[in-house]
Amino acid sequence: MYSFPLQRKRREKLMNVMKDGLIYIKAKDEIIRNGDVPVKYRQSSNFLYLTAIEEINYHLVLDPKSNQGHLFIPNIDPMYLVWVGRMFNTQEAKKKFGAKQVHYYSDFEKVVSKLKKRYNRIYTMPEDKAFIKRHVGKSKVDTITLKKTLDFMRAFKDAEGIRLMKQASHINVKAFTEAMSTIKPGIYEYQVQALMEKVYRDNGAIHNSFQTIAAVGRNPAVLHYTTCYDKGKNGDLILLDAGCECHGYASDITRTFPVGKTFSKTQQAIYEATLDVNKKCIKASVPGVAFQHIHEQACRLIIEHLKDLRILKNIDTQELYQKDIHRLFFPHGLGHLLGLDVHDVGAGVIPCSTKPHKHMRSSVDLLPNMVVTIEPGIYFLEVYFKSQKERNKYKQYINWSVADKYYTVGGVRIEDDLLITKKGNINMTQKLVKDVKDIELLRKKAF
Repeated sequence: MYSFPLQRKRREKLMNVMKDGLIYIKAKDEIIRNGDVPVKYRQSSNFLYLTAIEEINYHLVLDPKSNQGHLFIPNIDPMYLVWVGRMFNTQEAKKKFGAKQVHYYSDFEKVVSKLKKRYNRIYTMPEDKAFIKRHVGKSKVDTITLKKTLDFMRAFKDAEGIRLMKQASHINVKAFTEAMSTIKPGIYEYQVQALMEKVYRDNGAIHNSFQTIAAVGRNPAVLHYTTCYDKGKNGDLILLDAGCECHGYASDITRTFPVGKTFSKTQQAIYEATLDVNKKCIKASVPGVAFQHIHEQACRLIIEHLKDLRILKNIDTQELYQKDIHRLFFPHGLGHLLGLDVHDVGAGVIPCSTKPHKHMRSSVDLLPNMVVTIEPGIYFLEVYFKSQKERNKYKQYINWSVADKYYTVGGVRIEDDLLITKKGNINMTQKLVKDVKDIELLRKKAF
């Protein structure tokens, strides 16, 4: 709600930083799925962060010199009421959102033109520059500072953000536990998606944080697989990567487990290698450490495990790392910032003691109250395994005759969500099982 003290403090903090300009931010526009059918509405993360309002077509103007916010709401449209539903008048909006200054959108140009006379610039987001030019007229428009400031603020979670992320993680753990203890051979990937979403909705999480990845068989080797039409068979692994939101704040978990009762020997070997990397990288995630360095640690650990399995030849680990051989099996970054966006903002504005890594979404130094994911993976990618050109290119590093025995594994990824604290980290998803013996014990419940 607009009256939440925390949102008010966030707005006041923003106005204190950006005193020399009017600040404009708008609610997310409706997105059309096809024809005239909209997709399910989800508010802009920045608008949500500053207001907690989830209504469409709202506008917020912050006036730092008076330390006030002006909320602009849609004019009452009788036909909207008939076809879509509720609309608030200004008095109802004041009461519901605790806003002192509420105007109809039809008054936007008049009110903002008056307010801007006290400033020499207007701060807004890049995507809203055209709107300001069209509706406010001649003004100096800054589309850089507001984004950078909000990115920085959002990267460090306050008490409410942390509470909501823990709640989202708790619900997500419930959903994963349900899936891991119930699915059986013969289930379709889209049915697993539906199972997850039922648990989310039953527990009050009305939005996914992203489209659920439920990948069986060879499909885990597709990093962002969302087709989800295939049937799981006994002997397959399923890679399940899913998340829900609580008032916008995201969770994001991945677990890989058998569609049947147990892992095969090859599956277990790759799984335990990935789990070892996951656990060691979680332990290394403490304040003051460059996230990039933990990613590099993960890469070297994966090389060591693949050498132990004789998939990679017994060549110096540093040489293999420098030649990017790990990327044939681990082609993504170790993790990312998490918050109101599943791939959250902050990288690029938070100080980083190292040069940004070309394969990392979030090259940052870890600091208290950041939330990051740790999600190492080992994959057997068709683009390399089924190309004679690629096999020839890398034959001096890879024992292809050994590697081919693992091709049917597809891929394994294990992901947890960490809150960085002053002394270390809190794994918000640690209650979800991930050791082989615990997974197989949970899988027995499905049969």
